Amino acid sequence: TKIEKIHRVITDLPFKINFTTYLRLDLLNAHKEQISMLAEMGLASPFFGVESLNQRSATSIGKGMNVDRAKEFLLELHYNYWKEKLPITCSFIIGLPYETKETIQQTYEWVKNSPINSVFFPLNLTSKTYYKSEFNTNYKDYGYQLDTATDFWSNDHFDYSTATSLAEQYNQELMRSEDYPSSWFLMVLLNHGYSLEEAWKTKIKD
Repeated sequence: TKIEKIHRVITDLPFKINFTTYLRLDLLNAHKEQISMLAEMGLASPFFGVESLNQRSATSIGKGMNVDRAKEFLLELHYNYWKEKLPITCSFIIGLPYETKETIQQTYEWVKNSPINSVFFPLNLTSKTYYKSEFNTNYKDYGYQLDTATDFWSNDHFDYSTATSLAEQYNQELMRSEDYPSSWFLMVLLNHGYSLEEAWKTKIKD
């Protein structure tokens, strides 16, 4: 209902807009009629917080979509629905429950060989925020130790420092000069006076 209302308002404007936004991959998969509506509204590039392609890890943080279906659907969006015209960004978190060095490497390999732009972040656990997820509240149940003075954490597979270093390594390797900008990077180019068509065609190396 919200998407329908926003679509009606935006498409009634006397001018066109372009935007990027966070989107829920599972909801878009369940409501495929919204795919074309988003494009009609001016979606220039979506951002999906996928977070993990290890099923047990994804389930543990409330990501209900099957990870194999998530990979399939991302490629369907890129090739079939948006015809390679809307660059996609996905984010992934290093250090989630049940994520090992092997499983995160498998995620990285899939990302590296896909047309999807991706960014990796280290897991952040904190004792200082007012709102905390179930996972953040009960981190000990998932095998984490947390230094509440620094918010540095560790478990059997990672600690905050190694997760941060690996995220930096992956991101550096994934910043491929032949790729095209997406999501917030794309919108920055629009703010600098590029047209959307120019931004879509400008490679990162340029």
